[in-house]
Amino acid sequence: MTDVVFDQNPVDHSFEYQGDQISIATYFKRVYNKVITNPKQPMFLVKVAGNETMLPTEFCLLDSVPDYVRKGPKMRDALALTRIDPQEKI
Repeated sequence: MTDVVFDQNPVDHSFEYQGDQISIATYFKRVYNKVITNPKQPMFLVKVAGNETMLPTEFCLLDSVPDYVRKGPKMRDALALTRIDPQEKI
């Protein structure tokens, strides 16, 4: 991951796919049958095969965190503290 993008979301951000403009939300539904549950969520900017792309945060997993920690009862509380509504002023 190279950055967190707060000013765009998976419903509004689009890109070219098979000759058409398509939103990230539509792409994930069409290709992976995954539905965006929070249309206002920020996205992760990542490099894939040398190209930058954006991923909806809800479809990303924490890396380098052992399963027993990631699935532990306190992890949900910890993650809730890190979520920021991009529409909310800090």
